[in-house]
Amino acid sequence: MEDEKSVTKTHIYTYDFGDGGLGDFINYLMYAIYKYGEKVSIKIDHPIYKYLVFKDESYDYKKNRPINECQIIKAKDFWEEQINDKEYFKKKNKFYDYFDFTEKLTKIAESLIPKRDYSTVHIRLGDGYLENKNRTHMWCLDDKRLDGRNSDYYVEIISKITDKPLMLFSDNNIFKKEIKEKVEDIIINDFDIIHTGHTYVDSTDFDKQLELTIVEFLLLVKSKKIHALTHSLFSIMAYLIGNNEIEQHYKPRYDVINFKKN
Repeated sequence: MEDEKSVTKTHIYTYDFGDGGLGDFINYLMYAIYKYGEKVSIKIDHPIYKYLVFKDESYDYKKNRPINECQIIKAKDFWEEQINDKEYFKKKNKFYDYFDFTEKLTKIAESLIPKRDYSTVHIRLGDGYLENKNRTHMWCLDDKRLDGRNSDYYVEIISKITDKPLMLFSDNNIFKKEIKEKVEDIIINDFDIIHTGHTYVDSTDFDKQLELTIVEFLLLVKSKKIHALTHSLFSIMAYLIGNNEIEQHYKPRYDVINFKKN
């Protein structure tokens, strides 16, 4: 039952539609805890709340509501500060000290894992290539990260990756199938995923799509190595909270490899 307990906090971090995708969600969630510690309350007004397990419920606004007046904060309030905070990046793999995803989603991900250690390829094409047409809120329709490149460009990179087995993830199923036709031994799925920051209308499958998006993220987290072919916090966060390696096959915005090593 909500509001059974009350606690003293100084800040309430909120997440809702329009506040970024899954990578952004984890990134700024952990930054709020890094910056404010036990004085922050996490208020999630988004269906993702159903799939997140709080290991310390004192952080959960819905179960331990602050009794005092608090400052409301959102991701946009410390975007620039967080990007330049190298100490934070060193600590970000503490996600599992505070949270987990539900057992249901963890089991789905585990059922899809190949029988031996596997690596992953992640290609984020951008909001402009998402296939779901029922979006009413988008970050940026002009977000297209291919820079004029077609699937052949990425096939050439993937063909040089020696890790096997290799699973491919992308935010566009047609693009994945194009690559699969040229790299036969790569593993793909046909998940109907979503961008968690977008608002959808008339989407009766929203919860299922959200579940599959988290499952894809967990498969990246559990892989031995992530090959990121375009910039995305989805793959960066999967590396930073996982026990794995990453190779960024593009000019990275963040030196995440050295952040994690230090």
